[in-house]
Amino acid sequence: MKSALLLLIVVLLSVSCSKKDNTEPELTIDPTNELVGTTWQRTINPDLFNYLKFKNGKEVEFSSKFKSEVSIPAALPYTFKEKTVVYAGNGFNYTGTISADTMSVMGTAGMMTYVKLNK
Repeated sequence: MKSALLLLIVVLLSVSCSKKDNTEPELTIDPTNELVGTTWQRTINPDLFNYLKFKNGKEVEFSSKFKSEVSIPAALPYTFKEKTVVYAGNGFNYTGTISADTMSVMGTAGMMTYVKLNK
């Protein structure tokens, strides 16, 4: 009888100490940097513009505007370290260097200059 009572106590203790019911959801922190939320514009001619919009710490949107028509944005992965941004598009890595509100980007068309619009 004593061994059955002891076994019952051990079982009840182990059940009561099992997995917590009030588990908190896992917190996912996206990387961030000073580019997040900024938009940069490249003027090709008075009617044609390119834009880079840094959505978060991993993704930049590239779009173009010709007169009043805006292209569908393309989401591109990027990295940012010590004022240098590298983003990939069309099988090519574009490398940009930031100085104040200007970003000089080396791309397939040679050196391109973007100017920060906001933030």
